Amino acid sequence: ARPSDAIALALRMRAPIFVDEEVMRKAAIQETAEEEEDKQKKELSRLEKLNLELERAVQEERFEDAARIRDEIRELEKEAGEK
Repeated sequence: ARPSDAIALALRMRAPIFVDEEVMRKAAIQETAEEEEDKQKKELSRLEKLNLELERAVQEERFEDAARIRDEIRELEKEAGEK
């Protein structure tokens, strides 16, 4: 069996996948600075959209939606802070 078959099966069965650290390091794909910049721009754009959605939800008194959006914003900000 191919490694990809084993990985697909493990994912379907929700089984843990163990990989040697050295193998992962050699197989890893490094993001270029340009890719990282594009990713940051998309995150900012997403954050701006969420803030607008949050304002709209509060104005329309959709507080459950507002809370969900607030949580998404916090998660994005947390991820951005970790980089």
